[in-house]
Amino acid sequence: MLIARLGCFGPDGAALCNPPLERRLELQGERQCLRFELGAAGPIASLELHPGVGEGFFHLYRLAVGDSRGVHWERDPFMPGELDGLQLSGMVHGQSVIGEVFSVLETDASLRIPLPVTELGTGAWVEVELDCARGADFLIARDNFLREHARLREQVQTQAERILELEVDARELAMVRRSRVWRAAEFLRRLIYLKLLSVVPSLQRRLLSATRGEPVPDAVLTPARKAPTVEELRAREHAAYAAWCARHDRDQSALREAKRSIASFARKPLISIIMPVYNMEPQWLERAIDSVKAQIYDNWELCVVDDSSRSESTLRFLARLRHPRMKIRFLKKNLNIAGATNEAIDMASGEYLGFMDNDDELAPDALFEIARAINDLDPDLMYSDEDFIDTDGKRVNPHFKPDFSPDLLLSHNYITHFCVLRRSLFDAAGPLQTQYDGAQDYALMLRATELTRKIHHIPRILYHWRMGEWSTSQDADAKPEAPGAARRALEDTLKRRGIAADILPGNSPHFFRVRRHIVGEPLVSIIIPFRDKPELLRVCVDSILQKSTWKNFEIVGVSNASEAPETF
Repeated sequence: MLIARLGCFGPDGAALCNPPLERRLELQGERQCLRFELGAAGPIASLELHPGVGEGFFHLYRLAVGDSRGVHWERDPFMPGELDGLQLSGMVHGQSVIGEVFSVLETDASLRIPLPVTELGTGAWVEVELDCARGADFLIARDNFLREHARLREQVQTQAERILELEVDARELAMVRRSRVWRAAEFLRRLIYLKLLSVVPSLQRRLLSATRGEPVPDAVLTPARKAPTVEELRAREHAAYAAWCARHDRDQSALREAKRSIASFARKPLISIIMPVYNMEPQWLERAIDSVKAQIYDNWELCVVDDSSRSESTLRFLARLRHPRMKIRFLKKNLNIAGATNEAIDMASGEYLGFMDNDDELAPDALFEIARAINDLDPDLMYSDEDFIDTDGKRVNPHFKPDFSPDLLLSHNYITHFCVLRRSLFDAAGPLQTQYDGAQDYALMLRATELTRKIHHIPRILYHWRMGEWSTSQDADAKPEAPGAARRALEDTLKRRGIAADILPGNSPHFFRVRRHIVGEPLVSIIIPFRDKPELLRVCVDSILQKSTWKNFEIVGVSNASEAPETF
């Protein structure tokens, strides 16, 4: 019987479990999961695994850390290079003919695995998935592995020595080029070869060939181009997007034509634009409101609620606003974003609600596209593509979205702006809830999309999200409460829908990975079409039988007029 041991350590290096936890390890070639129960562990920063396989080898497939709330950190599988930084004692790791393995050379071998510092609560646990084996196969694999390991170490050493030589040469060359003699000679060379003699290319080439003793390529006679800087690349990208906008945005003539077509609409519903305001600088607030006033579809109302701003300039600006289609309310108590948005919705009279931040801008045909979609498709929820707009009015970073994708919405609020809901749908899904402040719109989208399938994506840039230091459009950390609020909204959604799953961090800020639990043991049918080639078919079937970790499967072979007797 083999025993695997696991030690856990905090950020200060102190052991969290003493003595180390132990689990029985089956001596077999199959993948097996060892679960170590830690209890209430507190912050954890590293793990030390003693595989207990004696002299042998093992594969490390998966490592996960969590508690009663779910998985907090996981690697499944390990990405290339992630295992290179481990602290190994009594074992070596690398690639061999049997794949990525650890070869154990001593009885008490161990590997130390650093983790991002993770705060674990009650019911803390660690899961390690590995397999191990010993015997003749191991001896052959180990010999191959160690031979390959020695060869690679020799190559690395040779390359390291060569790199050292090149670094010495580079330092010496840099010293020469910094000398006065070199700078003077370089000046004269450029003056004579590249300036004076450039008027006679044939003479220039003959002189260079004579001094160098070899033919001179054209690249020597042509000054090298500098690699573009980050600023230059960004300028090119912005110019390319500006050209795209010029081709696809409606110009003034097209806007006039679109406005004339509104007369043919059977329905011209009132659309209420909902805009909570808090301490926004008047210049951005004015641009946002002006973009609403500039809409070619004119059956709208703007519902503005000031969430008890402390900025005198914001309050003075709002107090001066006068427009027949604007409603303004000043709150005496700060209700935060969800509460202020609900107050603005209470003032709304429209059949549809459109949500807008107090510093962003709408495209002039935004409400026209909404009204056209209502006439064509009668959707309950609509959303458009968007881009970002900086403080100089430059549009960048377009976000072209897919049609409605429920799985993507469980990973990220890709809908964001510009979003319009039927009022009756909001009443059924709302109101916005203050416990999700910072991600209140995400929580609303998750609830609303459960109540309707009449969801329409408008593939046009209708919304321009302002880039400022106060906004997550420029800085993902501008609202530190947002990720936590989004996670709570997602957790509540999974509970509401009865989905058993773990919520893991995604590969970008404000993204999640929902890893669903497998319920039961459903049968998986693997269909393999083939035509002769029994040697390929044998490899295919054997790989399934030997490597599959799912046991409840069947293999269905479909012969496409095979003729070779050995196939059968």
